[in-house]
Amino acid sequence: MPRVLHLIDASDPQELRLALAPLLQRLNADRWTQFVAPLSGGVSHFPFTSDRIVGRVPVRFGLHFLAAPALRRLLHRHRIDLIHAWSLEAAYVATLASDRTTPMAVSRWDPHLVPAQAGRLLALAQRTHTGILCHAAMVERRLVEHGVPIERCAVVRPGVDFGLINCLRRDADLREQLQLNDDDIVVLLPPSPCGRAGHWAGAWAVETAARLEPRLTLLLPGTSPEREPILKYFRSVAQPPRYRVAGDHFRLEQLLCVADVLLVPAEGDICTTALAWAMAAGVPILGCADYCITEFIADGQNGHLVKPDEPMLLAGKLLNVVRDRQTNAPLYDRSRAQAFECFGLSRYIEQTQHAYENLLAGQPVSTDLTASAVTD
Repeated sequence: MPRVLHLIDASDPQELRLALAPLLQRLNADRWTQFVAPLSGGVSHFPFTSDRIVGRVPVRFGLHFLAAPALRRLLHRHRIDLIHAWSLEAAYVATLASDRTTPMAVSRWDPHLVPAQAGRLLALAQRTHTGILCHAAMVERRLVEHGVPIERCAVVRPGVDFGLINCLRRDADLREQLQLNDDDIVVLLPPSPCGRAGHWAGAWAVETAARLEPRLTLLLPGTSPEREPILKYFRSVAQPPRYRVAGDHFRLEQLLCVADVLLVPAEGDICTTALAWAMAAGVPILGCADYCITEFIADGQNGHLVKPDEPMLLAGKLLNVVRDRQTNAPLYDRSRAQAFECFGLSRYIEQTQHAYENLLAGQPVSTDLTASAVTD
């Protein structure tokens, strides 16, 4: 029975939680033994890992090589067959602690790469038994553009828990906890630690549209570097729109279940997990026609798009979306059906397991793995 070690950190806790929890809970326990080892810091963001933790790997003073001996001992003690590194930092520590023949999967959900990151990923790809699991085709595209061999990459789209979404949609207390009125039209900006999701443009569009539709209420997530400047701006204008600030204890799936629109005016490559969950929840998506968005959304087919860097168009389109929601209901039903086909949990588990098997067999991670197209 192969023994898999998930090496995690808290660099992007929401993406990690949504991707790792289904594997720990649903991967066939008769075929796989799974362990978890966090890098430095606590695991308060990941309570579902508590019964799988076999040790911590401290990274002292930001020096990764100091963590290698602890991880090497852990790998030997638990006879680990495959390492799944859930961040670039975790992958780097794993390369220092393991030999080149140890199979390793590296998860990557952010398509944006700075040169230093691209260099590290290119070095990782030189290891014969390493594969990069890309959560979107745009991630794979960016890696290949930076020289990573395509056979070292596999697109494994995120899994969405439809049962959880249906349960949360029946939870009437969520709106009350967020202090939302029944008549509020909630516009959610996606969580974005990277700061490229266009929160400024989204806030401006909501403020502009709210002059004609005062029920519009902006819902700001808890993980945005632009949150405080936006709130400061709202406090300075004469007639700010309604807004609510979601604390860090509200999860993405909870926010989507009270949202009437997901607004994604991306200003570059961003993580797209929120799009998959919004499609599954049947939430209308309005975004800019950036490559990372158009992989999921086609204008007039399963969502709405405007030209990038056109805030007035964005505000006008937002008004149309909220006013024509009933008319466009079949469009959002189509979006939900596409999500069921592309982002089902069983498909995600099956593809991840297949990627593991490829690496353990010494084959390229992408062997016999195909990613379904979201849009036609």
